[in-house]
Amino acid sequence: LLLEMHKSDLAIYYARELADMSNTKADQALADSNLGHAYVLKSEYGRAIEHQNRSLATRLKVLGPDHPDVAESFFRLGWAYCGKGDHDQSVKYYTQALATRLKILAPTHPDVAESLGGLGTAYWEKGEYGRAIEYHEKSLAVRLKVLSQDHPDTAINYNNLGNDYLAIAEYGRAIEYLEKSVAIFLRTLGPEHPLVATGYSNIG
Repeated sequence: LLLEMHKSDLAIYYARELADMSNTKADQALADSNLGHAYVLKSEYGRAIEHQNRSLATRLKVLGPDHPDVAESFFRLGWAYCGKGDHDQSVKYYTQALATRLKILAPTHPDVAESLGGLGTAYWEKGEYGRAIEYHEKSLAVRLKVLSQDHPDTAINYNNLGNDYLAIAEYGRAIEYLEKSVAIFLRTLGPEHPLVATGYSNIG
């Protein structure tokens, strides 16, 4: 935890340095986006949302609505609102991120998988487990097409689906997905990685 706090403090420091050196509005938007992301890591969601909103407004003016950086701002706002516990707003921004990415990227792009996964997590937080499964399955399908079976992001998808099925008491399917997740984490990250411990904890 201390390490993560240290990393987020460093991220805030460097993002502020970037903001001070920014010569263009696009640079300032990037600095605001990075600051917002760092505040999410510190669980300071109000400050995160403030910076992400500022970044989004600048990017919409400078880049127009159909740009990958605008989609990133929508996604990061969804993440910040999810952390804050405002899951309706989270769904709203994740949906906008997905719509923008589907307009400008291939449907099998990793960023599309990221948006689908974000929506799945937001619906899980809302207690809408059927919709969570729907979006997590779509995200997994994309990642299996564009990433290796042993990619950590694929493992995260399996873990999310395991938690979805735990929530609806389908324990056999939950264990199947959670065990797949742990196996990938072990192969790709090693037995000491925190995600391995989290996976074992979820299996119980």
